[in-house]
Amino acid sequence: MTRRAGCQDLTKALLPVPLFHARVQVSLRPSVLDPAGEATRAAAGRLGVEGVRRLRIGKAIEVELEAPDPDTARAQLELLSDRLLANPVIEDWSLELHEAGRREGA
Repeated sequence: MTRRAGCQDLTKALLPVPLFHARVQVSLRPSVLDPAGEATRAAAGRLGVEGVRRLRIGKAIEVELEAPDPDTARAQLELLSDRLLANPVIEDWSLELHEAGRREGA
């Protein structure tokens, strides 16, 4: 029996693909000064909000990713975080990963 090229690709395209939701939290390392955070802390005081002793500004990145399994999804997200989303010289990052469900086809 001869198998046509592309049949395997079609079968693969019809299989459900797991969908993952991730949140990458990026923050300045504790040893790095945060002038934006300090300016915001001072502005809070001028607004009448008392007692803010420390304020650091970071960023949260939401990612939706299709991957065959959680380990692959985590590896891809770690690569993104290390090389694209955070500056490893001055920033740390943490990752939350949840399987959102499955989507038909890729």
